Amino acid sequence: MAGLLETTVAGVGGEIQLTDALDELLKLDGLNAFETDPGVFGCGNKKGFLSANLAVGMRDPETKQYMKALIKKSGW
Repeated sequence: MAGLLETTVAGVGGEIQLTDALDELLKLDGLNAFETDPGVFGCGNKKGFLSANLAVGMRDPETKQYMKALIKKSGW
C-alpha cells in the first residue's frame, strides 16, 4: 500500500488524483470513514490557496488578531 501514490497514473492536467489512489486502496484493502463538516477549498488556484491558508490561520487566536490588525491597518 505504501507505493500506491507512486503507481497511480496521472489524470487530467497531469496531476495525480488522491481520489484515484483511494479508489485503488478500496479495491485492495478497504477503507474506513467518518462524517465531518469541514471547509473545502480548491487549492489549484490563487483564491482557493489563499482562502485555505486564511481559514487555517484564523483558527489560531494570535494569528487571527494579527490578521484583523493587518486588514484594519491596510484599509482592505
